[in-house]
Amino acid sequence: MHTTGCVRLLCFLLTSLAIGGPASPLVRAAESPVTALAGFRYGQPSEILNAVEAEVRRAQADPARRAAVERDLVAVLDSHAAPEARHFACVQLRVIGTAQAVPALARALADPELAPAATATLETLAGPAAGDALRVALATASGRTLIGIINALGRRAEPASTAALVRLLERSEPDVVAAAVLALGHIADDAALDALRAVAVHFDECAGEGGKRPALVVKLAEPVKTRLAPALADAFLVCADKLLATGQTATAALIFERLHGAAAAPQASQVAALRGWVVSDPNRAAARVFELLVAGRDGWDLIALGLLRDLPASAVIETLAPRLDSLPPARQAAVLTVLAERPVPQTGTLLLAAGSHAEPAVRLAALNGLGNLEATEPVARSLITAAAGRTGAEQQAARASLARARGAALDAALLAGLQTGPPAERAECARALAARGIREAVPALLAAAQDPAPVVRAAAFQALTGLAGAAEYSALLRLLLTAPTAADRDAAVKTVLAAASQLPDAARRTQPLTDAFAGASREARLALLACLGQLGGPEALAAVRAALREPDEAVRGEAVATLAGWPDASPLPDLLELAETAEPPAQRIVALRGVVAVADQATNLPPARLFEVYRRALAAATRPEEKRLVLAGLARLTDPEALDLVEPLLADAALRDDAALAAAQLGRQLAEGDPARSRAVIDRARAASTSPAVQAVVRETLDALERDQDFVRAWLLAGPFTASGSGRLIDTVFPPETGAPADWKLVRAAPGIVDLGGLLGGDQRVAYLRAVVHSPRAQRVQLQLGSDDGLKVWLNGQVVHQADVDRGLVPGQDKVEVDLREGQNTLLLKVVQFAGGWAACCRIRGLDGASVPGLSVTAE
Repeated sequence: MHTTGCVRLLCFLLTSLAIGGPASPLVRAAESPVTALAGFRYGQPSEILNAVEAEVRRAQADPARRAAVERDLVAVLDSHAAPEARHFACVQLRVIGTAQAVPALARALADPELAPAATATLETLAGPAAGDALRVALATASGRTLIGIINALGRRAEPASTAALVRLLERSEPDVVAAAVLALGHIADDAALDALRAVAVHFDECAGEGGKRPALVVKLAEPVKTRLAPALADAFLVCADKLLATGQTATAALIFERLHGAAAAPQASQVAALRGWVVSDPNRAAARVFELLVAGRDGWDLIALGLLRDLPASAVIETLAPRLDSLPPARQAAVLTVLAERPVPQTGTLLLAAGSHAEPAVRLAALNGLGNLEATEPVARSLITAAAGRTGAEQQAARASLARARGAALDAALLAGLQTGPPAERAECARALAARGIREAVPALLAAAQDPAPVVRAAAFQALTGLAGAAEYSALLRLLLTAPTAADRDAAVKTVLAAASQLPDAARRTQPLTDAFAGASREARLALLACLGQLGGPEALAAVRAALREPDEAVRGEAVATLAGWPDASPLPDLLELAETAEPPAQRIVALRGVVAVADQATNLPPARLFEVYRRALAAATRPEEKRLVLAGLARLTDPEALDLVEPLLADAALRDDAALAAAQLGRQLAEGDPARSRAVIDRARAASTSPAVQAVVRETLDALERDQDFVRAWLLAGPFTASGSGRLIDTVFPPETGAPADWKLVRAAPGIVDLGGLLGGDQRVAYLRAVVHSPRAQRVQLQLGSDDGLKVWLNGQVVHQADVDRGLVPGQDKVEVDLREGQNTLLLKVVQFAGGWAACCRIRGLDGASVPGLSVTAE
């Protein structure tokens, strides 16, 4: 740059500084961020604003720097900078400003654009100067600016503002007067409260302290009066809240009480006042809450009910208990529910009395509420009696409270009650001890399981099922062996199994049962077999097999039934033999049903073995009922020979519908291996049965076969192949395209789609699929192709299709007509993967869209 040019530039910069005009970018680079703020305009980059904020944050820790930054912000605020720059300076003074900024902020109040920000900043500044500035501005401000200043003075809550705000009460603008009233409520000193009462006289002549008219007189303009009630109510609420927070409880309570009863106040304010009254003077407010509960008008009963939770429970009971019966039953129940949530010593007495009320809703609430108490002996006795003597919801409530209530007294009462009293009450004690998990009750429960009363024995066994453990296994087994009735044995079986489940060793679970078998009664043996069947395992199976040789037919029959319900496939050979040879015939039927049930769970049996099970089962079945069960099992097989068993039954009138269903299901499952036979057997099934259900299944099966038919299902796969550089993958030549050696492996596509993403994974790569199409003659066919993503196809070494696309797979999205020669035709697919899914499929159809007779495809 020339010397003359440098001198001219320097003169220009100095002149710009001297005249106070906007600094150029070069000057701003040398200035502090705050000084540079003066040149900011909307639309410019926000870096300068971010820099100012950062400078303000840094300055807060350094008093000298803070003062300097404040001076710079004040300078911007007082300058002729754009309003947006001055506004931002005003906002930052809210963070860092002191009394030094007050004069500039006061001047900004006269600017309508800056007044809101200046008001907000003055509101937050500490010290009397800010409040003085706002009060001075009241004389000249108007409109929204005036209302904003009033609101700020209210939030500052300085008593010095009261007189100025009182003078505004006689203004004619409703919004201004409403703001002044609310501001006085925030200040909440004696003078402010007097002013509020002077305004309230216009709505209630007794609004003054002690019911007298206040000395201060405020004249309200009529347009103001008609709109002032909501604001006045809010002001009293704010004032009372502040008084309550500062310990002036009596005055606050009086305001809340008066406002709650003020007819001119909005209902929402009356509700809020009642809540404040409850908090500030609960004893007096309790009476009012109860009055509202009794009156039940305009939803006040629900409000009062909610407020009960805020009143001391003792005060509520003292006030309400003598008059509770004057409430409607539903409201009595609601009150009892609330009281039970915060129980005190008197609560139990009230709930016990309500537990015998004439109204069911009240009794139910009382019974539920007793469960929240620290139960005394009278509470325990009442709940036991109710659980034994009531029905329906009341009985369930009493039982739930017995399980939930706290206290050792209740546990002691239940243990005592288990041994004495009416049978129904002893049974309830057993249930409650189990629900409470009282392990110490086990000895008493073992004794109760032998009680003369059946209801006590049943409850004791049920309780022992949850409480007894491995240590009680032998005692429980003795109870099973001596159980007097079938119901007792059934209950004892459940209890014995529950205890056995806690023994880690299978032999320790099974051996006591087998040892007891020889000397047990017939009924006990039946119960022991039921236990062995549930426990399972080799030792239990050996014991049940031995029982098959028992001379007692009933024991043999139970052994067969036990094997039929075995938890795994271990007894299949036994069940098959029994299904073929057992006597009497009823045992054969039970065994046959067991074969089907057990085979249905035998997921680890080889398909050939499973087929043999069903073949023998079908041969052993003599009734249509069992044959239907076998058919349902056969339908789930994948062995083609299953069709040989099903097809003859299509001619059986009693079985044709079930056989048709099984044939249709087998046809679909076997379609891939023998599509011609699959289609033929499905057609036979459709012809054999006219049942709408069968026809619907056949149609669904045929539709599914049509969707899945003629896809190439076996391919040789090579890849993945990747390439460096930026060339298109679809044009990059890899070994499979040239016939060079590649690592090919067999893959199967079900249902017709090869999931290359699952097989190979990765992005930006290709894979090749190869198969041989065998055609009985030269003919033109259609390749129906789908790919995710790109695809290139060769037939007999010639490219017949290419789609360099990024897409998801839809079968048949590309259709290509090609010429097959007689004999073998080599089909090669190149599938390009960009990202995401990666798959391909190919179906070969005639030009008319139908299957091509005689066509087959192999992976080679």
